[in-house]
Amino acid sequence: MTEQGAMPHGSGYEEAMRLLSTLISHYTAVISQEMAKPTQSTEIIHHARHSREELWQLRDALEPQDNQQIDSVIAQYGPLVRELGH
Repeated sequence: MTEQGAMPHGSGYEEAMRLLSTLISHYTAVISQEMAKPTQSTEIIHHARHSREELWQLRDALEPQDNQQIDSVIAQYGPLVRELGH
């Protein structure tokens, strides 16, 4: 039995991967939209690229058996994904 509010092992990993992938897609869209503007903000592009790179690295390093890391990803990025409406 899992603790109250905790996800079963496999579904927590899948949720963490979904959150990270959603945010990577979000930052890719931000970059694309900014690049399409006649006057681009290099600050926005740089921030989005940096954030996307960090998320890629985190997603690539996420281990299915590392429940602490999975819980941390869900706690940190879940609210942001919900705030973005995804």
